Amino acid sequence: MSDLNDGKGVRTATGVDFTVTDSNGVSFDVDLGSEHTVQDVLDTINAAATAAGANVTASFATTGNGIVLTDSAGGAGTLTTVAKNFSNALADLGLTSQQAGGVISGSDIDPVQAQGLFANMIKLRDSLKNNDQFGVTAGSEGLQSDLDRVTVIRGEAGAKVQELESRQNRLDDQNLATKSLLSSLEDTDFTDAITRFQTLQTALQASLQSSSRILNLSLLDFLG
Repeated sequence: MSDLNDGKGVRTATGVDFTVTDSNGVSFDVDLGSEHTVQDVLDTINAAATAAGANVTASFATTGNGIVLTDSAGGAGTLTTVAKNFSNALADLGLTSQQAGGVISGSDIDPVQAQGLFANMIKLRDSLKNNDQFGVTAGSEGLQSDLDRVTVIRGEAGAKVQELESRQNRLDDQNLATKSLLSSLEDTDFTDAITRFQTLQTALQASLQSSSRILNLSLLDFLG
């Protein structure tokens, strides 16, 4: 119920909220306040009609989200609804239209609302023009939600950009190291490299020969 009428819900009063009279002149009062769903409202209206002996049935509209009151009494009168105790319930339920053919077709009390920043700005603008306090509150809350969502998205985008920059820096470092390695290989002075290789090879062979002589010594060599 609280989601109806763009979040305004159904505003009830203490005591009877509205009276329904069928075409035979049989009336019954409807007292709302403890209902949580539209189906609960329909059950309350139908129970009150049955208790009063009125031939009125409340049901869902076949299209949209309105409530339909159907008069099956077949009397000479007119199906009517009247608000009581300054209650806004009848209007909030969309049941203020005139009957046609024994039927009061309620307006859509839960229309599909456009979502997003611009939709909430339009809602706030229209509510300010119409001095609609509930609409102003709903529009402001919608804009706050939009701002929170934008802040979250900016944070996520910033984190992704930072990660991409970090990866780019690592790639740059790897490219620099690779270029340095390629340069050292491509720019090698082969004559100098061969000379150094031969020098190292000679030193290695001398080291291996020295190690071989030391490893072949026995205890007798030291005792002698």
